[in-house]
Amino acid sequence: MAQDCLILRDATTGAELLGRASLVKFELDTGSEVKIPDNWVMGHDVVGTIMKPCDLRIMPCSGRKYISACDNDLVCRIAYAYFGHGRQLVETTVEIPTGPWHGLGRVARVYYARSGKFSGLYHHPFKMDAPPVLLFKQDSGEGFRLTLPPGCIVDSHGFVWP
Repeated sequence: MAQDCLILRDATTGAELLGRASLVKFELDTGSEVKIPDNWVMGHDVVGTIMKPCDLRIMPCSGRKYISACDNDLVCRIAYAYFGHGRQLVETTVEIPTGPWHGLGRVARVYYARSGKFSGLYHHPFKMDAPPVLLFKQDSGEGFRLTLPPGCIVDSHGFVWP
């Protein structure tokens, strides 16, 4: 992922999402791992336009182009808070995975890379005494859905709660 602010544009609805992470891998509470292709991106609908803000999608993206502004000012403000002010906005096209879904299990830890002012490799453990964080795979496709509990906090610091 480039060091720019990655804005995901849904090919179907035109909605904008924040591209939070790449190089994603999940460790389930069973000890098994789910590795996502390196060139895929974790998308977050930070304003809840087309999905709940506590549901993140992991999917392939295609093409990149520089843009001067987001359609939604709030998405731009959140992107700059996450990636850092002074970064260029880059838009890429995605097809947001939709169900039906089948459950893969409860997530114990997520590993990911982020770019921007806090670029690096990160991991976030999910507390097993907190409400569960669940991972789903698309039945007739390749996409994934990470479902955090209501009240989740995912902000400029990354995953905060649970």
